[in-house]
Amino acid sequence: MKFLDVAVAVIIGLSAFVSLDAFSPTANVAASYALERQASARDSLSALIASPGVAWLQSASMAQTCALLASLSNNSVVFSATQGAVACRGAPAGAVASANLTLSFPSRTLVLEAWAIAKP
Repeated sequence: MKFLDVAVAVIIGLSAFVSLDAFSPTANVAASYALERQASARDSLSALIASPGVAWLQSASMAQTCALLASLSNNSVVFSATQGAVACRGAPAGAVASANLTLSFPSRTLVLEAWAIAKP
């Protein structure tokens, strides 16, 4: 009978620890942080399209596009573009989320990317 009491006590104790872990807010905080950084990357891409305009992006050379993206990048969002095998830059260190947008023009296909950087 004493063995049964100890076994029940162990099961109750393990259940308590599992419940604490399952209902802990840290998982929700991490998930909401990742979603916030993803939204930041998407919003930055939208602002990027509105800034120079689609017509400028269509007519600009890859060098001009890369220069614009480098000037618009900051410590929270880094931009890049890819056209065929040519890319401005790769994923930066500390990137936690990304978003991309493909623009298909008659003369070329341009893939714009935004990486959200982890907040310190």
